[in-house]
Amino acid sequence: MSNSAFQDSFGRSNPHVLRIHEFTRPDIELFAWENLLSDSRYIDFEPTLFNDLVRDIGERAQGVFLWVRLVVKSLRNGIINQDPVTILQERLQATPSDLEEFFEQILASVDAIYRSRMAWTFLVAMRSPRQLKLIHYYFLEQEDPTFGFDKPDEIWSHSEIQRCAMKTERRLNGRFKGLLEATPSVDITAQTEVDFLHRTLSDFLATNRMKDKLQSWASEELNVFTAISMALIAESKFIEENPTFQNYKMAVELASKGAIETGDTTHCFQTQL
Repeated sequence: MSNSAFQDSFGRSNPHVLRIHEFTRPDIELFAWENLLSDSRYIDFEPTLFNDLVRDIGERAQGVFLWVRLVVKSLRNGIINQDPVTILQERLQATPSDLEEFFEQILASVDAIYRSRMAWTFLVAMRSPRQLKLIHYYFLEQEDPTFGFDKPDEIWSHSEIQRCAMKTERRLNGRFKGLLEATPSVDITAQTEVDFLHRTLSDFLATNRMKDKLQSWASEELNVFTAISMALIAESKFIEENPTFQNYKMAVELASKGAIETGDTTHCFQTQL
């Protein structure tokens, strides 16, 4: 069946066609309304314009809740800046309706000083054989890649571990626009896992074009396998009271992969404890 014939039979011309986005629109507008109003103390509230803003969100969303979530986050940033509703409307109109274009816009909006670190961190998340935890990203954030390796094994206090976890969660959210987030986002601990905002985002970053772009931005950073290996070892030294054999095994395997990719065995031997 041709596309035009399909449209004639099941598309816009069929009065009985089910348009999912029309059913989800009330929920989308309610979500936008409640989340934007939670920051309304920052703005001079203009009811009519605000109602129009929420309706515009429902109209442009086409039933895609992820798009709405990202738009609302952007608008809340504007509200915190005390932008009036008229500027919020401009911000909304400047937002691409296409998700991939929206992702690219968000990536481009990351401060230039964080771009290399963002790209490298995303590559770490994409190439890790298992989902990493907040404490791993804390160790990955250290400027010295051999952080802690010259120190004796000593388990940190619970308060110190929690402080590191909270600091890391704030950094990931603030620097990278919430694209890589703690899951769930409540009751944050060192063991809280970190993942991309949505599978759609990770699929987009996994395209050849985006992988090449991320790699070019992160060209000066440490090899991702080597870095994950070191983070696992640091976790075993300072966080886990009873380190598992699996952690050490994965650390050694990743160090070996890093050595193969870079031709540098320095870190490989260092992590094989």
